[in-house]
Amino acid sequence: MTEKTFLLGVGAQKAGTTWLSYYLSSSGRTATFGNLKEYHVWDALHLPLCRTRLVSKQDSRANTDLSIRFHMQQSPGY
Repeated sequence: MTEKTFLLGVGAQKAGTTWLSYYLSSSGRTATFGNLKEYHVWDALHLPLCRTRLVSKQDSRANTDLSIRFHMQQSPGY
């Protein structure tokens, strides 16, 4: 069994993160990157300009992506 590596990519607009995501996904050596390309957890919680990315409990019922984002924003262990 091969040792797994966790990689957290911190990106910026026009920094090549979409290309990197596609490249790693196509390699056949990576696991899933999850449902969302951008999770917006810490910025929504800690940056006043990003408060619009906070998901309410009611909105989290709309779809799986919003539900995942809601739980990550509300529960540090999620």
